[in-house]
Amino acid sequence: MNRHLIRFTKLVLDIMFYSSFVVFLTLPLSLKFLGKHYSGIINEYFLFMLGVFGVSGVCGILIIRQLRRMMTTVIQESCFVYENGSLLLPCSVRCWLMYLHRQ
Repeated sequence: MNRHLIRFTKLVLDIMFYSSFVVFLTLPLSLKFLGKHYSGIINEYFLFMLGVFGVSGVCGILIIRQLRRMMTTVIQESCFVYENGSLLLPCSVRCWLMYLHRQ
């Protein structure tokens, strides 16, 4: 396997994982800022939008966490193990929850 590609993918997943906490924690401030400078409708539906984006953010963080766990088996060069398959079910449930919140 291409070690550079594996390292790059792991780095991207790590950056996404840790930066997602910053985005999640600053979500209320971001929505307030956007409501003030972009559109007043955001202020009107602030709590609803905070809930929808918050739940989607938590699901996204958990999905990235599962992908990072899968990367450990890729680094160990044992990609096709039962553990990776069992990690996909929680990811699919979280994607489904994100889809439901956007409807």
